[in-house]
Amino acid sequence: MLFNSFYKISVLFLAAHHSLASPLTTKDEVLEADLSGQEEVLIAGEPDLAISEKRDLEDGDEIVQLVARQSNSDQSEALRMHNAVRARRGVRALVWDSNLEANALAWAQQLARDRKFEHSDSSQRPGQGENLAYQKSSRPISNPITTGTGLWLAEEQYYNNEPIPQGNFGAYGHYTQCTWSTTTRVGIATATSGNNEWYTVARYSPSGNIYGRRPY
Repeated sequence: MLFNSFYKISVLFLAAHHSLASPLTTKDEVLEADLSGQEEVLIAGEPDLAISEKRDLEDGDEIVQLVARQSNSDQSEALRMHNAVRARRGVRALVWDSNLEANALAWAQQLARDRKFEHSDSSQRPGQGENLAYQKSSRPISNPITTGTGLWLAEEQYYNNEPIPQGNFGAYGHYTQCTWSTTTRVGIATATSGNNEWYTVARYSPSGNIYGRRPY
């Protein structure tokens, strides 16, 4: 389970990345959080770590395929946010991949259905990295994908160019996956379990966060 580093923050998160508050440390705290006033719960859990670049497709596994389509505005903004940070680091832009989006949607729907927040098994997504975000608010949520992306990218402040996973990997690992230089494609999707509660999943290919390496 990924309930090791959760943060409760205000809905002004994207305008004030420094406003991290008390950590939520258990599943029950996250799913039953008191949303007084205009506060929300926004968490990213633990980042995904790959031991090597090679993740073989095992017998019986299948990766969902989906015909290409145009991403929605929430997805397009998330892609723009990724690529703006990558450009600043001299890393080539990511391309949207509808197959990865379909894989991400399938896992997001399962998380929402089960009301769980955990990474998929690496055998279910050979060659794919994964970032997760969870959001619950007292008012309607219109852009869970860009909000989650903002949370991941805000971890840049905690990364000091150390090899993965040295230092505080739990604090910066979503950012390094977002900016991994050999990752070329991304697909992001989100699903709700109701009650204004959203589970967002990003899939990256080839996967980043390779043990012993740096993102750029």
